[in-house]
Amino acid sequence: MLDEALAGLHGVHALRRLALDPLGHGVRALLVDQVSDWNGDDLRLIRTKYKPSRKLTATYVLPDGRHVAVVWSGRPVQLTVSPHDDAMPQLAGRHDPAHRTDLLGFAGRVETIRYRPGQRHVLSVTSPDHDGVHVKMDRDDSGARAVPVAEALGTLLADQCPEASVAEPVGYFSADRTAVWRTAQGAPLSTRLDGRDGERRVRLVGRAVRVLHDARPDDLPSTDAGARDAQVEIAATIRAGEHISALLPTVGSDFLALVNEIAAELDQIPTEAPTFTHGDLKSDNVLASAEGVRLLDLDRCGPADPALDLAKFVADIRWWSGSDDGRASTLTEAFRSGYGESDEARWDRAVPLTRLFQLKLAARRCAVHDPSWESDVRARVAAAAPVLAGGA
Repeated sequence: MLDEALAGLHGVHALRRLALDPLGHGVRALLVDQVSDWNGDDLRLIRTKYKPSRKLTATYVLPDGRHVAVVWSGRPVQLTVSPHDDAMPQLAGRHDPAHRTDLLGFAGRVETIRYRPGQRHVLSVTSPDHDGVHVKMDRDDSGARAVPVAEALGTLLADQCPEASVAEPVGYFSADRTAVWRTAQGAPLSTRLDGRDGERRVRLVGRAVRVLHDARPDDLPSTDAGARDAQVEIAATIRAGEHISALLPTVGSDFLALVNEIAAELDQIPTEAPTFTHGDLKSDNVLASAEGVRLLDLDRCGPADPALDLAKFVADIRWWSGSDDGRASTLTEAFRSGYGESDEARWDRAVPLTRLFQLKLAARRCAVHDPSWESDVRARVAAAAPVLAGGA
């Protein structure tokens, strides 16, 4: 039965039952065994990810704040509880007050922000006597690239766009594959997009990104990341949508047809040499405050087609604008205004790329455990079908 559910043969409802009732599907005994002080309370579900015929992964939070990662696959149910991670044992050290003091100079209080065993972890460490820090651990040493980029980009922005800044690094500790960043004041831009203040902030993001795109090779440190292009994003979008084809075959067919249509359109548009890019430009990676905006998550910075940054941010704006196309257009125009004049071909490429990112967001942000998943996916895929009026 589990194999059939994971193959999508019983639809999204079977997967939803697994995710929403983990204690009734193999998790209770594992929790009793691994969490000696668990009192039997339900778990709070915060994330699911489904890979057809392979696995369903869900992340939960215990009442005491510890995160629980559960994987249903062809093998027995797997469960890990923070701070345990065989692949990244340094995580446990970051939960030890003595280890934190050695690393940070203060022990503080730890809160888990993200728990992805074998992949990445993010912790917040706060103290009444300290501004606090965010501690990030990645399997691929991305922090080693992000810290020097932040230092150099911070200097460029201070000179060319002083109302914008970047995450402030404390440093990178290679022995633990750990990057430490000072906690900054502000709220995610996704929660601050309303009104004229939202337009002003989006305009500032445009100006800041233009500084990044215009940087000379010796302005910013080189990275070992290969240049990304549209083909990389097309392949990633197809992978992201595999579960849509398994659970909603008709919508999945539309999804793939749109990706192919976008790919054909991109083949007809001239490309340009890669520039330095952010690599994950979305409003949740921007902090908004009274002072301006701050770019976060510089782990993917590196050479790429600059139209990818433009398109991803516009697609993200459209996501948060929902069905309000007028608001999406106003924010998009503010972003373009801040970005300034550029080769029109860059924005020509951003138009189909925006549609591509809309499809990718539909696949990744609509969670299968959400009761409205089917209708949300249909609406989001349909929204990516028409060419966006007025450019990206």
